[in-house]
Amino acid sequence: MAAITESVRNMVMLFNSSNFQGMQSVSSHQDYDADLKFNENNVTTYLSELEEYVTHLISFLFWRHNENNFQYASLDLDGMKKKDFEQGPPTIEAPNTNDFP
Repeated sequence: MAAITESVRNMVMLFNSSNFQGMQSVSSHQDYDADLKFNENNVTTYLSELEEYVTHLISFLFWRHNENNFQYASLDLDGMKKKDFEQGPPTIEAPNTNDFP
């Protein structure tokens, strides 16, 4: 985790220092102080913020190049499974607490 902390911090700082307007619309800005260390409790929120920045940038680039459906540019539409409307409601099995150490 320590190896990616500085890289994520640098990327987010570069996005924040850019003049790109989409960068101000992320849902929650994280604090990147000098003592920041990623751990299992906080890494998801920091990576989620970076993911939002990258998604905004990809959408902007597709929009700027007049691509159709730029809103969906970051989705892997070819990799998605087709929905089976005949299947009925999905069944979700919760994991058993005994399965975890």
